[in-house]
Amino acid sequence: STAEAYAKMYNIKFKNIEQSGDINVDGEFNVADLVMMSRYINGVINIDERQTFSADINGDGNIDIFDMIGFRKKLLED
Repeated sequence: STAEAYAKMYNIKFKNIEQSGDINVDGEFNVADLVMMSRYINGVINIDERQTFSADINGDGNIDIFDMIGFRKKLLED
């Protein structure tokens, strides 16, 4: 991930934490976050750095359809 590369570059201990998926920062992971993710991917809204981290479900540094699929799977598990 980008964060892991940054930590390695500056010799900082890296700890991988689970992406929460809580893009709208309401303390919950639900359909509202999935809608916000869709709006971001379609260029309707912008999201900040914290929201970007939460949206990057697969941890590859990109917010894309693969994260959307991960969102849907996570919603179905809960």
